[in-house]
Amino acid sequence: MLLAFTVACGGTPETPDTASGRATEVPAPVLEAVEGIVAAARSGNPEGVAALAHSGFEFDFSRPDLSLLEHLTAGSQSGLLDRLELILGFTPGLRLSPYGNGTIQELWVYPGLALDAPADWSGAMVNEALERGLFSSVEFQKYQNEGAYLGFSAGLTPEGDWIFFTPGRVSLTPR
Repeated sequence: MLLAFTVACGGTPETPDTASGRATEVPAPVLEAVEGIVAAARSGNPEGVAALAHSGFEFDFSRPDLSLLEHLTAGSQSGLLDRLELILGFTPGLRLSPYGNGTIQELWVYPGLALDAPADWSGAMVNEALERGLFSSVEFQKYQNEGAYLGFSAGLTPEGDWIFFTPGRVSLTPR
């Protein structure tokens, strides 16, 4: 909702760059892609959601035999599309990830807290996540014990290519 309001008023939301602590503008193509994904997820349309994924999309490493559409269709029965809409409503974080060839890939990761260890999360961030249902207090304790957020996250390139929606650990942003 805030995202739509900010964009409608001509603004571009900013997010903290988790590696530096500086505010960074979220690129317009990322915001546009997120709006499309959220609209498709909200409508309960697995086909529409799957159509927005970039080629080479990663979604479930434990079931490589499923297509993205099969994964989303099966998951829509258990709230997977609702989970996708929920995480895309959180502030993203910018992850700078080195490729093997030495170049740096920028990824906008939703929710941004996935990029930091739970020990680094502010009390306000934890309270918001608990209140909005991103995780329960039991899950939060597990994340603290593991040293990482283990819930669903999504990643988009600065060009707006949606490249993953997976549960589990996202590589933490180096400090």
